[in-house]
Amino acid sequence: MVFSDVLRPSESAKYVMKHGNLVKINRNGVENVAKQILRAVKDGSIEQVAFAAHKLHPKTADKTAIQWVFLIDTVNFSFWPDEGEHYDVSYNSEKYTGYYAGCAALNRALDSGINVLDAKWMAEVGLEEIDRVFKSDSGHSIPLLEERVKAINNSGQILLQKFDGYFYNAILAAQKSAQNLLEIIVENFESFQSSNSGGRLLWCIGGKG
Repeated sequence: MVFSDVLRPSESAKYVMKHGNLVKINRNGVENVAKQILRAVKDGSIEQVAFAAHKLHPKTADKTAIQWVFLIDTVNFSFWPDEGEHYDVSYNSEKYTGYYAGCAALNRALDSGINVLDAKWMAEVGLEEIDRVFKSDSGHSIPLLEERVKAINNSGQILLQKFDGYFYNAILAAQKSAQNLLEIIVENFESFQSSNSGGRLLWCIGGKG
């Protein structure tokens, strides 16, 4: 059941369009991009930007990869640090910022033996360990650390309670319907719910930048 004060992603977008004074949509630009995407789909070049193409993203299509995508999307919001701080994470001798710094931090944790993809770990992990996992090269904590801990804990708890610990089972429950999957996500996971008074976190099953 969706909470009464929660907006679905499409409703959130309508709200922003109606009330946003500093945001305008370039309709010609939207149409041009849509045409470019259509051409890329037709000629096959869109395959070059597949989710797995990025070196930090999973290269498999199994339960583990799905769990990885779900976890990174759970914490994929507001990577802007406070003034004077930096959020950057190095992995395999390359430095990343923003969303990709989060990806690098997850991969770094997995390489060190921390099973961040385990739903029980997600449900029970505390602030200090999350801080260590996502700590930046410069020694600063990931922005909105407490909010991310809450999001990870909630996601882990719901996975254990309703999906036998794997987001893969949520996808199965959607029965190959993106609309059904969106309903499942919004109805069950707090950090993916949009609210008038809270931050809006939009889901993208393929990955985000």
